[in-house]
This record gives sequence, structure tokens and C-alpha cells, in this order.
Amino acid sequence: MKLSYNWISDYVDLSGIEIKDLVNRLTLSTCEVEEIEPSFPDLSSVLVAEIVSTEKHPQADKLQLCDIRAGKFKGKIVCGAPNARPGILVPFAPVGAKIPGKDGAGLQIQKAAIRGIESEGMLCSALELGLDKLFAGDGLLELDAIVPGLTPGTSLATVIPHDWTITIDNKSITNRPDLWCHFGFAREISAVYKKKLKFNPLEAKVKVKPAKLSKKIKIESGSALAYFGAVCENVQVTPTPLWMRLRLAAVGQKSINNVVDVSNYAMLELAQPNHLFDLSTLKENTVSVALNQTHGVKSFKTLDGESRNIPDNTILIFDGENKGARPVALGGIMGGEDSAIQPTTQAIFIESATFPRELIRRSLKRIDLRTDSAMRFEKGQDPAKAKPTITRIVSLLQETNPGIAMGPITGTSVPATKSKIKATLAFLQTRLGFAVSRKEVETTLSWLGFGIQADKSGKTFSITAPTYRSQYDISIPEDIVEELGRIHGYDHIAPVPLVVPVLGKSLDHTRLLERRWRRFLVDAGFTETLSYSFCNREDNQLFGSEGIELLNSLAGLTHLKTALLPGALRHLGVNQDRYAEVDLFETGRAYADKLHADGDKAKFLHAAGPAREEKRFCIARMLPEKLPLPAQEDELVKFRELVRTLTGLHGRDIEIVLANQASNWHPLASANRLFHPSCSMALLVDGTPAGILGVLHPAVAEAYSLKRPVLIAEISFDRIASEHRRKKYTPPSVFPDSLFELTLILDEVRSAQDPVNVIRSLKIEAIHSIDLLGIYRGAPIAEGKKSASYRIRCRKADGTFSQDEWKKVYDSVIEALATAGIPLRS
Repeated sequence: MKLSYNWISDYVDLSGIEIKDLVNRLTLSTCEVEEIEPSFPDLSSVLVAEIVSTEKHPQADKLQLCDIRAGKFKGKIVCGAPNARPGILVPFAPVGAKIPGKDGAGLQIQKAAIRGIESEGMLCSALELGLDKLFAGDGLLELDAIVPGLTPGTSLATVIPHDWTITIDNKSITNRPDLWCHFGFAREISAVYKKKLKFNPLEAKVKVKPAKLSKKIKIESGSALAYFGAVCENVQVTPTPLWMRLRLAAVGQKSINNVVDVSNYAMLELAQPNHLFDLSTLKENTVSVALNQTHGVKSFKTLDGESRNIPDNTILIFDGENKGARPVALGGIMGGEDSAIQPTTQAIFIESATFPRELIRRSLKRIDLRTDSAMRFEKGQDPAKAKPTITRIVSLLQETNPGIAMGPITGTSVPATKSKIKATLAFLQTRLGFAVSRKEVETTLSWLGFGIQADKSGKTFSITAPTYRSQYDISIPEDIVEELGRIHGYDHIAPVPLVVPVLGKSLDHTRLLERRWRRFLVDAGFTETLSYSFCNREDNQLFGSEGIELLNSLAGLTHLKTALLPGALRHLGVNQDRYAEVDLFETGRAYADKLHADGDKAKFLHAAGPAREEKRFCIARMLPEKLPLPAQEDELVKFRELVRTLTGLHGRDIEIVLANQASNWHPLASANRLFHPSCSMALLVDGTPAGILGVLHPAVAEAYSLKRPVLIAEISFDRIASEHRRKKYTPPSVFPDSLFELTLILDEVRSAQDPVNVIRSLKIEAIHSIDLLGIYRGAPIAEGKKSASYRIRCRKADGTFSQDEWKKVYDSVIEALATAGIPLRS
């Protein structure tokens, strides 16, 4: 947001305050100032001159010799402007003056001979003075047409005074709706510097003739907190006075005409958006405010000529109160196409309203139309200023329309609210960190517009915030602490080190484990990605549920994620054409809705409510080329072992089984849709599902425009790392393990998990682990068959395996496999 230094000085005396000091104090006490820059060039060396006479240059057809007078100066100036003529007042830059020049690089005027005739200065256009955004035209700037009654010799700086444009960081005043205007900052500066306000525009008075017409106002369904209007007649559309054009130009506003500019001026002065309708466009006796669905309106054409789709709960202004009434404005955002002020406008209807910020914010997100009005309404404006703003607008219009007539102000508003807070002096001193006195508390809050009353002891205060600070701002005692601290000056509070006991901090094993997982994956060549916690509806539907819909969507992301996997697939799609191999991982939270959570009783939940939250890791690998399914299975074996190693970093027993052999975790229900039917597995921790991995189903890959095979896993970090399941340290066995390897023949249709399941079913305690070493197809293995190699590790805690013990285990395994139709490879 931009502010004009001169504009603020209309309300509070800034004499003696240097611009740098003002910016520094505002930054330390109120908000962040991003930039200050001159609004207009320094024109103190440029004079007002009258062209007394002109004659043609003897050596050039397009040049003239102008006799001018500018105070004590009289002389001839060579000029090529087509509008140079006797009797007009123009800017004159004498020898030695500095002006911006046409290119803005700066130009110092020197005495020069032009085609043999000496010229003692320069007559200037708006462009040469750096005022082209303020005044149109290529010729000389005709000052008497802008400001009648100027005296030749007067410095142009008295007509266009030097000003500063102060740029405020919008984010730093998001919680201060009262500061989105010049008068709001004037009140703030008044409190910071203890200077009284010179003028309050909300107390403006106006004496005008009464108008014959008025409008009834109707507010439906809580669509407005305040809505007031007044009819004005005898209006003439004319150019805007120079002083107002300068104020608007200093903050980047282009001048349109006196009526439109007054509307913009009032908004920038008071943070009170308003709209001035051409009265001839309002045919009915009532102006009503309602939500669009109550009148069945689905689209609307705004002032910029765009036809826009209107979502439900959008505020509209209607010409009339019946169901078929015509919408004429998008409430709080922009007027309708037909409502604009025209050069022929003779009567207007002034609208000044306050709309609920929640409705404005939702409409802005869905319609994607941000305006200066909407930005102020979405912060939450004070309804108490809506009515007096109309009087202020009429007083401004009266300068160019002395015969203006005004009808009664009609409308209604919710009652004015003032936040009431109690705070003790001891509380304020403790929170501030210094012994603030009762007098300073009372003085500071009084300057800020607060009402304050102390009890008999003088140690407890009853504080009342003004209405303009009671809207989404001051509400708790800590807010009073902030007000006192910032006006006192945070730089004036002596820093005192805290006296606190130094206590040892216990290790967060869950956080340490998460870091180990990240380091492991990075060391394995994976790159971490980041995503929002939101997704679209289609992503969640992969897991059989739409999930929880957001009240305020973000750029098309409408739901909380039920899984990380879709986001990882999108990252793969973005990177697949850039790298031969793409290895990514992401950690984040997934949110199961009630439908899934009710049947999922694991103890990983962190909060009650509509969503259940779970920390997960998603690991994705895009293979370097299109491989046949058997080769993809081989890659899946390697990927599975990587996942097994990762999840085993916590010292847990991780079992990997076919996905159809696990249940009770809602992503598993989607395995058939997500993964290739013969290539999906589940991770089990103590028999409980904690993850899913496999080869991505071709149909899903096509839906995400993935061109190569993808291996992907989604793992519940919460389930694996849950504190109550974390195993205590047990020392490793001092006795060596006994290992033996088997190579088995399997039918092509059988899973490599089948032998593992057979061996596990024997429940031999000595078998510590079973690892798949690899799968082979080809000669001399018969067609339709494959060989799978396994390593079986046996371990005893109290001794070394004897030959007889080892042979007993080996024979039991071979016999069970043979019974299951899984022979050894000969």
C-alpha cells in the first residue's frame, strides 16, 4: 500500500519531523516500510512564466521566439511547441535550473544558441518536467488552465509541491484494518509523536440543498454489517481539482473525473470502500443486498467488462427487492458494467457499506478478482464509519458541484462494538519487562483512542478499545501489552537476560529416527520433495474416498491429502524428461476421514476431530527405460530390500507380505487400483500393516502421464516409530549365525513370497531372517518357470548351532517346501 506524506499532513502536523525519522518510527512501532521515494520532481527552480508575444524564428519554420516574463526575468526563449502563444502561463526553467528531461535522466539548463538565436532558458512540457502521468499532452504545460490566478515568477513548487510516496508492506498491516488508509496512519502518527489531529474527515459537516429522491435499503441474510446510501442531484462531471489529482497521483491512482476520483479519494482516506452509481441506472425505489443464490444469480458482468461465474454465498447489490431484481454490483468487490459514472451523469446514488470479511474472502478465492475495495473489506472494516463517509464524499463533491443537492441517508448497521478488557498494572509490567508507570499506561492508551479507567487502588484498569480497533484486532490483555510496548519503543526497552534453570533435555527418539530415515534415503541417491498438505478430489479418489474438503480451497487444491503417493507421481512426471533415473522421497502427513478412520484402530492418532492425522514417508523410483514385467519384478526385489533396510533402522522386525495377505489399513484396500496385480506388497510391523509398495499400475501411470515404469512405496512412519512399540536395546548374540542358501523352482505365476510364507508357517524359533537374493529366468530353466534364491539366517542366543541342529532345521524347511510343490533346483 502507498501513502502520501503530504496527504497524511492534512490530518496531523508533521512539521519538524524528517521523513527518515518518520519511516524509522513507523517501522519500529507499527509496520514495515518497504520504500520511500519522491512523488514528484523538485521543481523549486522552475518558474511560472507568461508568454507576452511570439514571432517566427528567422532560421527555422517550426521554431518560435517567445518573449516571456517571469517575475524579474524578461527575455526571449526559443521554443518549438505548437501551442506556444501569447497570453498563456507555462513552466520556465531558467539557466542553471535542473529538470528531469524527456528521458528522466536529468537535464541542467544552460544558455545556448539555437539556429543562431540565443535562448536564456527553456519552456517546458509535462514530459520534460516528469509530470506526464499527471498531465496529458505533448506541448507546453498550460498552467493557467490547471490553476487559475497564478502570478508570473512564482515557483512551480508552490503549484506542485514536493511530496514523498511511502510504500507499506501489506503483510505487516494485515491484522490492522484501520491502517489501510491515510487517516488511519495519521491517527497512528498522532499517538507515536503525541501530536493532536488537525482534522477528522469522519466528522465532516456539509450544508447542501435537500434532494427530492431517496432509496429504501434492504439487507437480506446477514449479507452486510452496514449499508447506507444517499441520492445526490445537480451533479456535474468535470475535471478533478489539482490538489486531489496530486494526492491520488502520489499513491499511483490515475485521475478519471471529479466524481470517480472523490470515490477513490474517500476509500484511500478512510479505508471505506464505496460506490457511486449513475442514478439513471437504478430504476426501482429499493436497493437490496443479498447473497446471489437467494435470487438465483449464477453470472455477472463487472465494471471491467468481464462476465464472471458467481459461486454461492457471493454478495450482490440489487436494483429492487423482488426475486427477479437486477444485480448492479458485486458487493465489496466491483460495480456492475452498467453502473459506471458517465460524462452525462446528472444524479448519483452513493453507496457506503461494510460487508462480512469471511464472505468477501471466500468470494475472492473463487472469483479471482482482487480490487482495492476487496483488499480492505477482507481485513474486516469498522461498520461505524460507513454512514459518515457519505457526508465526507458529498463535502468533497461540493467543491466542484456547489449546487449539489443531497437526499436523506438511508440504511442500517449492526450496533457499534467496542472491545472491553481488564488488565492489572502488575500484568502489564511483567509482560513488558520493565516497570511501566500508571501514568504512561493511561497517557499512551488515551493517545491511541482507548478509554481507560483505573480502580481505587490504581492497579487494575478497565480498558475500552475504539470501534476502529475492535474489528478483529484488540480483544485480549496481551493486545494492550503490545500497544504499550510498541508506542514506548521496543528499542527503548533494556535487554535483560532471562534467569532460568539449565535443564538437560531428553532425546526425541522419534525425531532422531526421522532424521536417520532422511539421511539414509539421501545417501541412497534419493532427492527430497515438498508438497502442500492439500490435493484435488481426483487424487484422493485413488484411495476410494474424496477425503475432507477444505472450506477455502487453494489454487484448485480442494481437499486434505489421504496419501502422499499422488503428489510423488506428479513430481515424477515433472522430472521424467530431465533425468534418466528419478529417485524421490517425501515426508508429510496424510489425513484419513471418518469413513476410513472408524475402521482403523491403530494408536497413531494425534487429535480428535473430523480428520485423523498420520506421518508418512513416500518413496518413488522411476526406472530408466521401459522394461518387461519380469525385469520390473527384479527391480522390485531391490527396491523392496531398500525399503526393508530403511524400516529396519529402528530395530523393528519388519515383515513384507503380499498386499492381499494384509488388511486394516485403508491404503491397502486400493492396492489393486494402484499397483500391478502381481507386484504389490505390504509391510507388517508386529503383524500390523504399516506400508505398501509395488510396481505402479499402467493405468495409473497413464493417468499421471508417466512414460516409464515406477516403483513406489508409502510407509506409515507413525506406526513404525510409535513410542509404545519401540523395542528396547538387546545386545547382539556373541555366537556366530548359521547361514544356508536355497535356490527353488517356482511356476511363473507364483509369487516369490510363497516360499517365505511356507517357511514362516513352520514357526521355527531359530530362523532369524529369510532374504530373497534374486530371481532368474531363462536356460536351463524350463519355460513357464523361474528360479528364486533365498538366504536363511539361523541364530541361537545361548550357543553355536551344532551340525545336527542345523540339519534338522534344513530338512524341515526342504520337506515343507516340497509338500507345498516348491522343489529345489537340481
